[in-house]
Amino acid sequence: MAETKLVQGIVQIGLNAVQTRHTRVNEVHVTANPLFEAAQPGAALLLPEGISMGIETAFGRIEQAGNPVFVGKLTLELGDQGERQKLTPYNFRVIAEGLFEVVLVAPEVNLEQFVALHGGSALMSVARETVATITARSVHGPMFIPSVIFAKPGLFSVNPSGVLATEPAPKSEKA
Repeated sequence: MAETKLVQGIVQIGLNAVQTRHTRVNEVHVTANPLFEAAQPGAALLLPEGISMGIETAFGRIEQAGNPVFVGKLTLELGDQGERQKLTPYNFRVIAEGLFEVVLVAPEVNLEQFVALHGGSALMSVARETVATITARSVHGPMFIPSVIFAKPGLFSVNPSGVLATEPAPKSEKA
């Protein structure tokens, strides 16, 4: 069973590793919602239940000698929610981009899916932190966006020793 570990900025799953070479935020637009009604003024804000964000990702391989390199883009948006508008403290749009190098990969791994999984997670972290930082000193206080997993359900499991594994957990047999 393959295990996940972080070594000097390289995410490694078994014999696979992708390194983030560069990230940047290309666009940020955040506006406070004047209709927002805070349940507890001054409290840290989480994305309200039932409110959905738009998340789009795109990745493409750059042709060059050496290790495979991909460029990626993530767009994170929270816009007008209609009747639910009073539940959202901010409307925002963040575009983050990154450059990712596959430094070690098993031959059977689909590189595009592998980079989309890890690159998407890295860019989502950049976008989440951007929203939290900008809203920290804004009228409604800081807004924290939940983590997102860019993987198919069931792709990962936790083995008995508590380590994330890339193989599904064995089915438990009923006695």
